Amino acid sequence: MNSKEAFEKLQIAVQNPQLSPRQIANLASAGFDLNDSPQPQHPIFIAIACHHFNIVNVLIDHGVRFDHRDPRHHNASVIQRLRSQRDFLEGFVESPDHKESRAIIKRRLKATQQAIENYNHLVAVGKIEQIEDAPEQTNADLADQLEEKLKDIPGMGDALQALLTKLQSKS
Repeated sequence: MNSKEAFEKLQIAVQNPQLSPRQIANLASAGFDLNDSPQPQHPIFIAIACHHFNIVNVLIDHGVRFDHRDPRHHNASVIQRLRSQRDFLEGFVESPDHKESRAIIKRRLKATQQAIENYNHLVAVGKIEQIEDAPEQTNADLADQLEEKLKDIPGMGDALQALLTKLQSKS
């Protein structure tokens, strides 16, 4: 199996929580470098987006590095995406609107925390260096960037100003 085929299998595997651990182990034992990604977005970010944190942990156990960057989320590292998901899930655990799915959310949160603890342990024992991420952008920062990009388009002035005022008041 060539590298392209192995990568395609990995992309499919991260979306299937029942078969993934075995498929990932098979790819790793066949000598495929799980860090090798011809795409800008490493498959670990697909697993994070799908809330398949058990797969994230399997990938980490098989040597996937934490320094991959997610171009779809402001080039956030794996650890930054995990922390973001943890914060997101923690908000749902106590929500009265999500009583039915609370067990699923808690399971996902536990797996997310396990991955973060794994990262913290690897940093503490000196196996990896701590990943330094840029601070997350606020709505005001994003509004300023949007203003720069759109200010020269005719007719956008008033609509843009109203949008920027609304975004800046929320941040």
